[in-house]
Amino acid sequence: MVIGLSHFPVIGQEPTSIPLNCSLIKTLDVKADHISTDYLGHIYIILDDQLSKYDTKGDLIATYSNKYLGKISMIDASNPLRVLVFYQDFGQLVFLDDMLSLIGDPIVLEELGMDQSTLACISVNDGIWLYGPQDFKLIRMDRNLKVTGEVYQVNQLVGTIVEPVFLLEKDNLVYLNNPGTGILVFDIFGAYIKTIPLEISNEFQVIRNTIFYYNNQGFHTYDLSLFNLARYDIPGALNHITSVRIEMGKGLLVVQKETRIELMIIGD
Repeated sequence: MVIGLSHFPVIGQEPTSIPLNCSLIKTLDVKADHISTDYLGHIYIILDDQLSKYDTKGDLIATYSNKYLGKISMIDASNPLRVLVFYQDFGQLVFLDDMLSLIGDPIVLEELGMDQSTLACISVNDGIWLYGPQDFKLIRMDRNLKVTGEVYQVNQLVGTIVEPVFLLEKDNLVYLNNPGTGILVFDIFGAYIKTIPLEISNEFQVIRNTIFYYNNQGFHTYDLSLFNLARYDIPGALNHITSVRIEMGKGLLVVQKETRIELMIIGD
């Protein structure tokens, strides 16, 4: 299901609210610190040190936990066969296969001089991106942990202190979300391209050249080519929604609320 993205106001204007036609297919009565999805429609639910994976019908597939590494900070399931799990407190990364079994040994960031990293994400060809606040440094490593791209003093690019909250690579572009200034965009080698002045408090998705994100005003899309902004209203009380994920190839909308997860199919 493709959401139409044409004929919407330009950025900086308040877009008209559009009802999003969705049908609830299942409710998961689980709490979550964080949720994620992959392009196959799998749902990942993080609660403390446990990661749970569900299929598109909401049935549990697998779980993973490593109590020695503590609370899971975030995951990146861009590659469902190689899911990245980041433990910020212990400065370690692990990779999991499609059944959430460990792939190889944990990556100890202290050994790479990046033990203060606050953000991590997957890169192409099994690489990784890391952001460390000590030197405002953004760095890319290949699968052999060799540095292939880096940016020092990211703060100088925007002329202010940066405190980014989310990092994502998509289609050879790297997006670093710094609330207050916008999304900083880099190429695969770390060269700065531009800043997208969107006000996003946390994470977002990039699908088909469109940014998808949720805030307390609704579910938004921003077309990176046409610079159009749209807002969609999700059925249900907005004040109970924590985050939203969409997988357009499966017509799936995943809505995280305070005490449950709702799976919806997007209708025509």
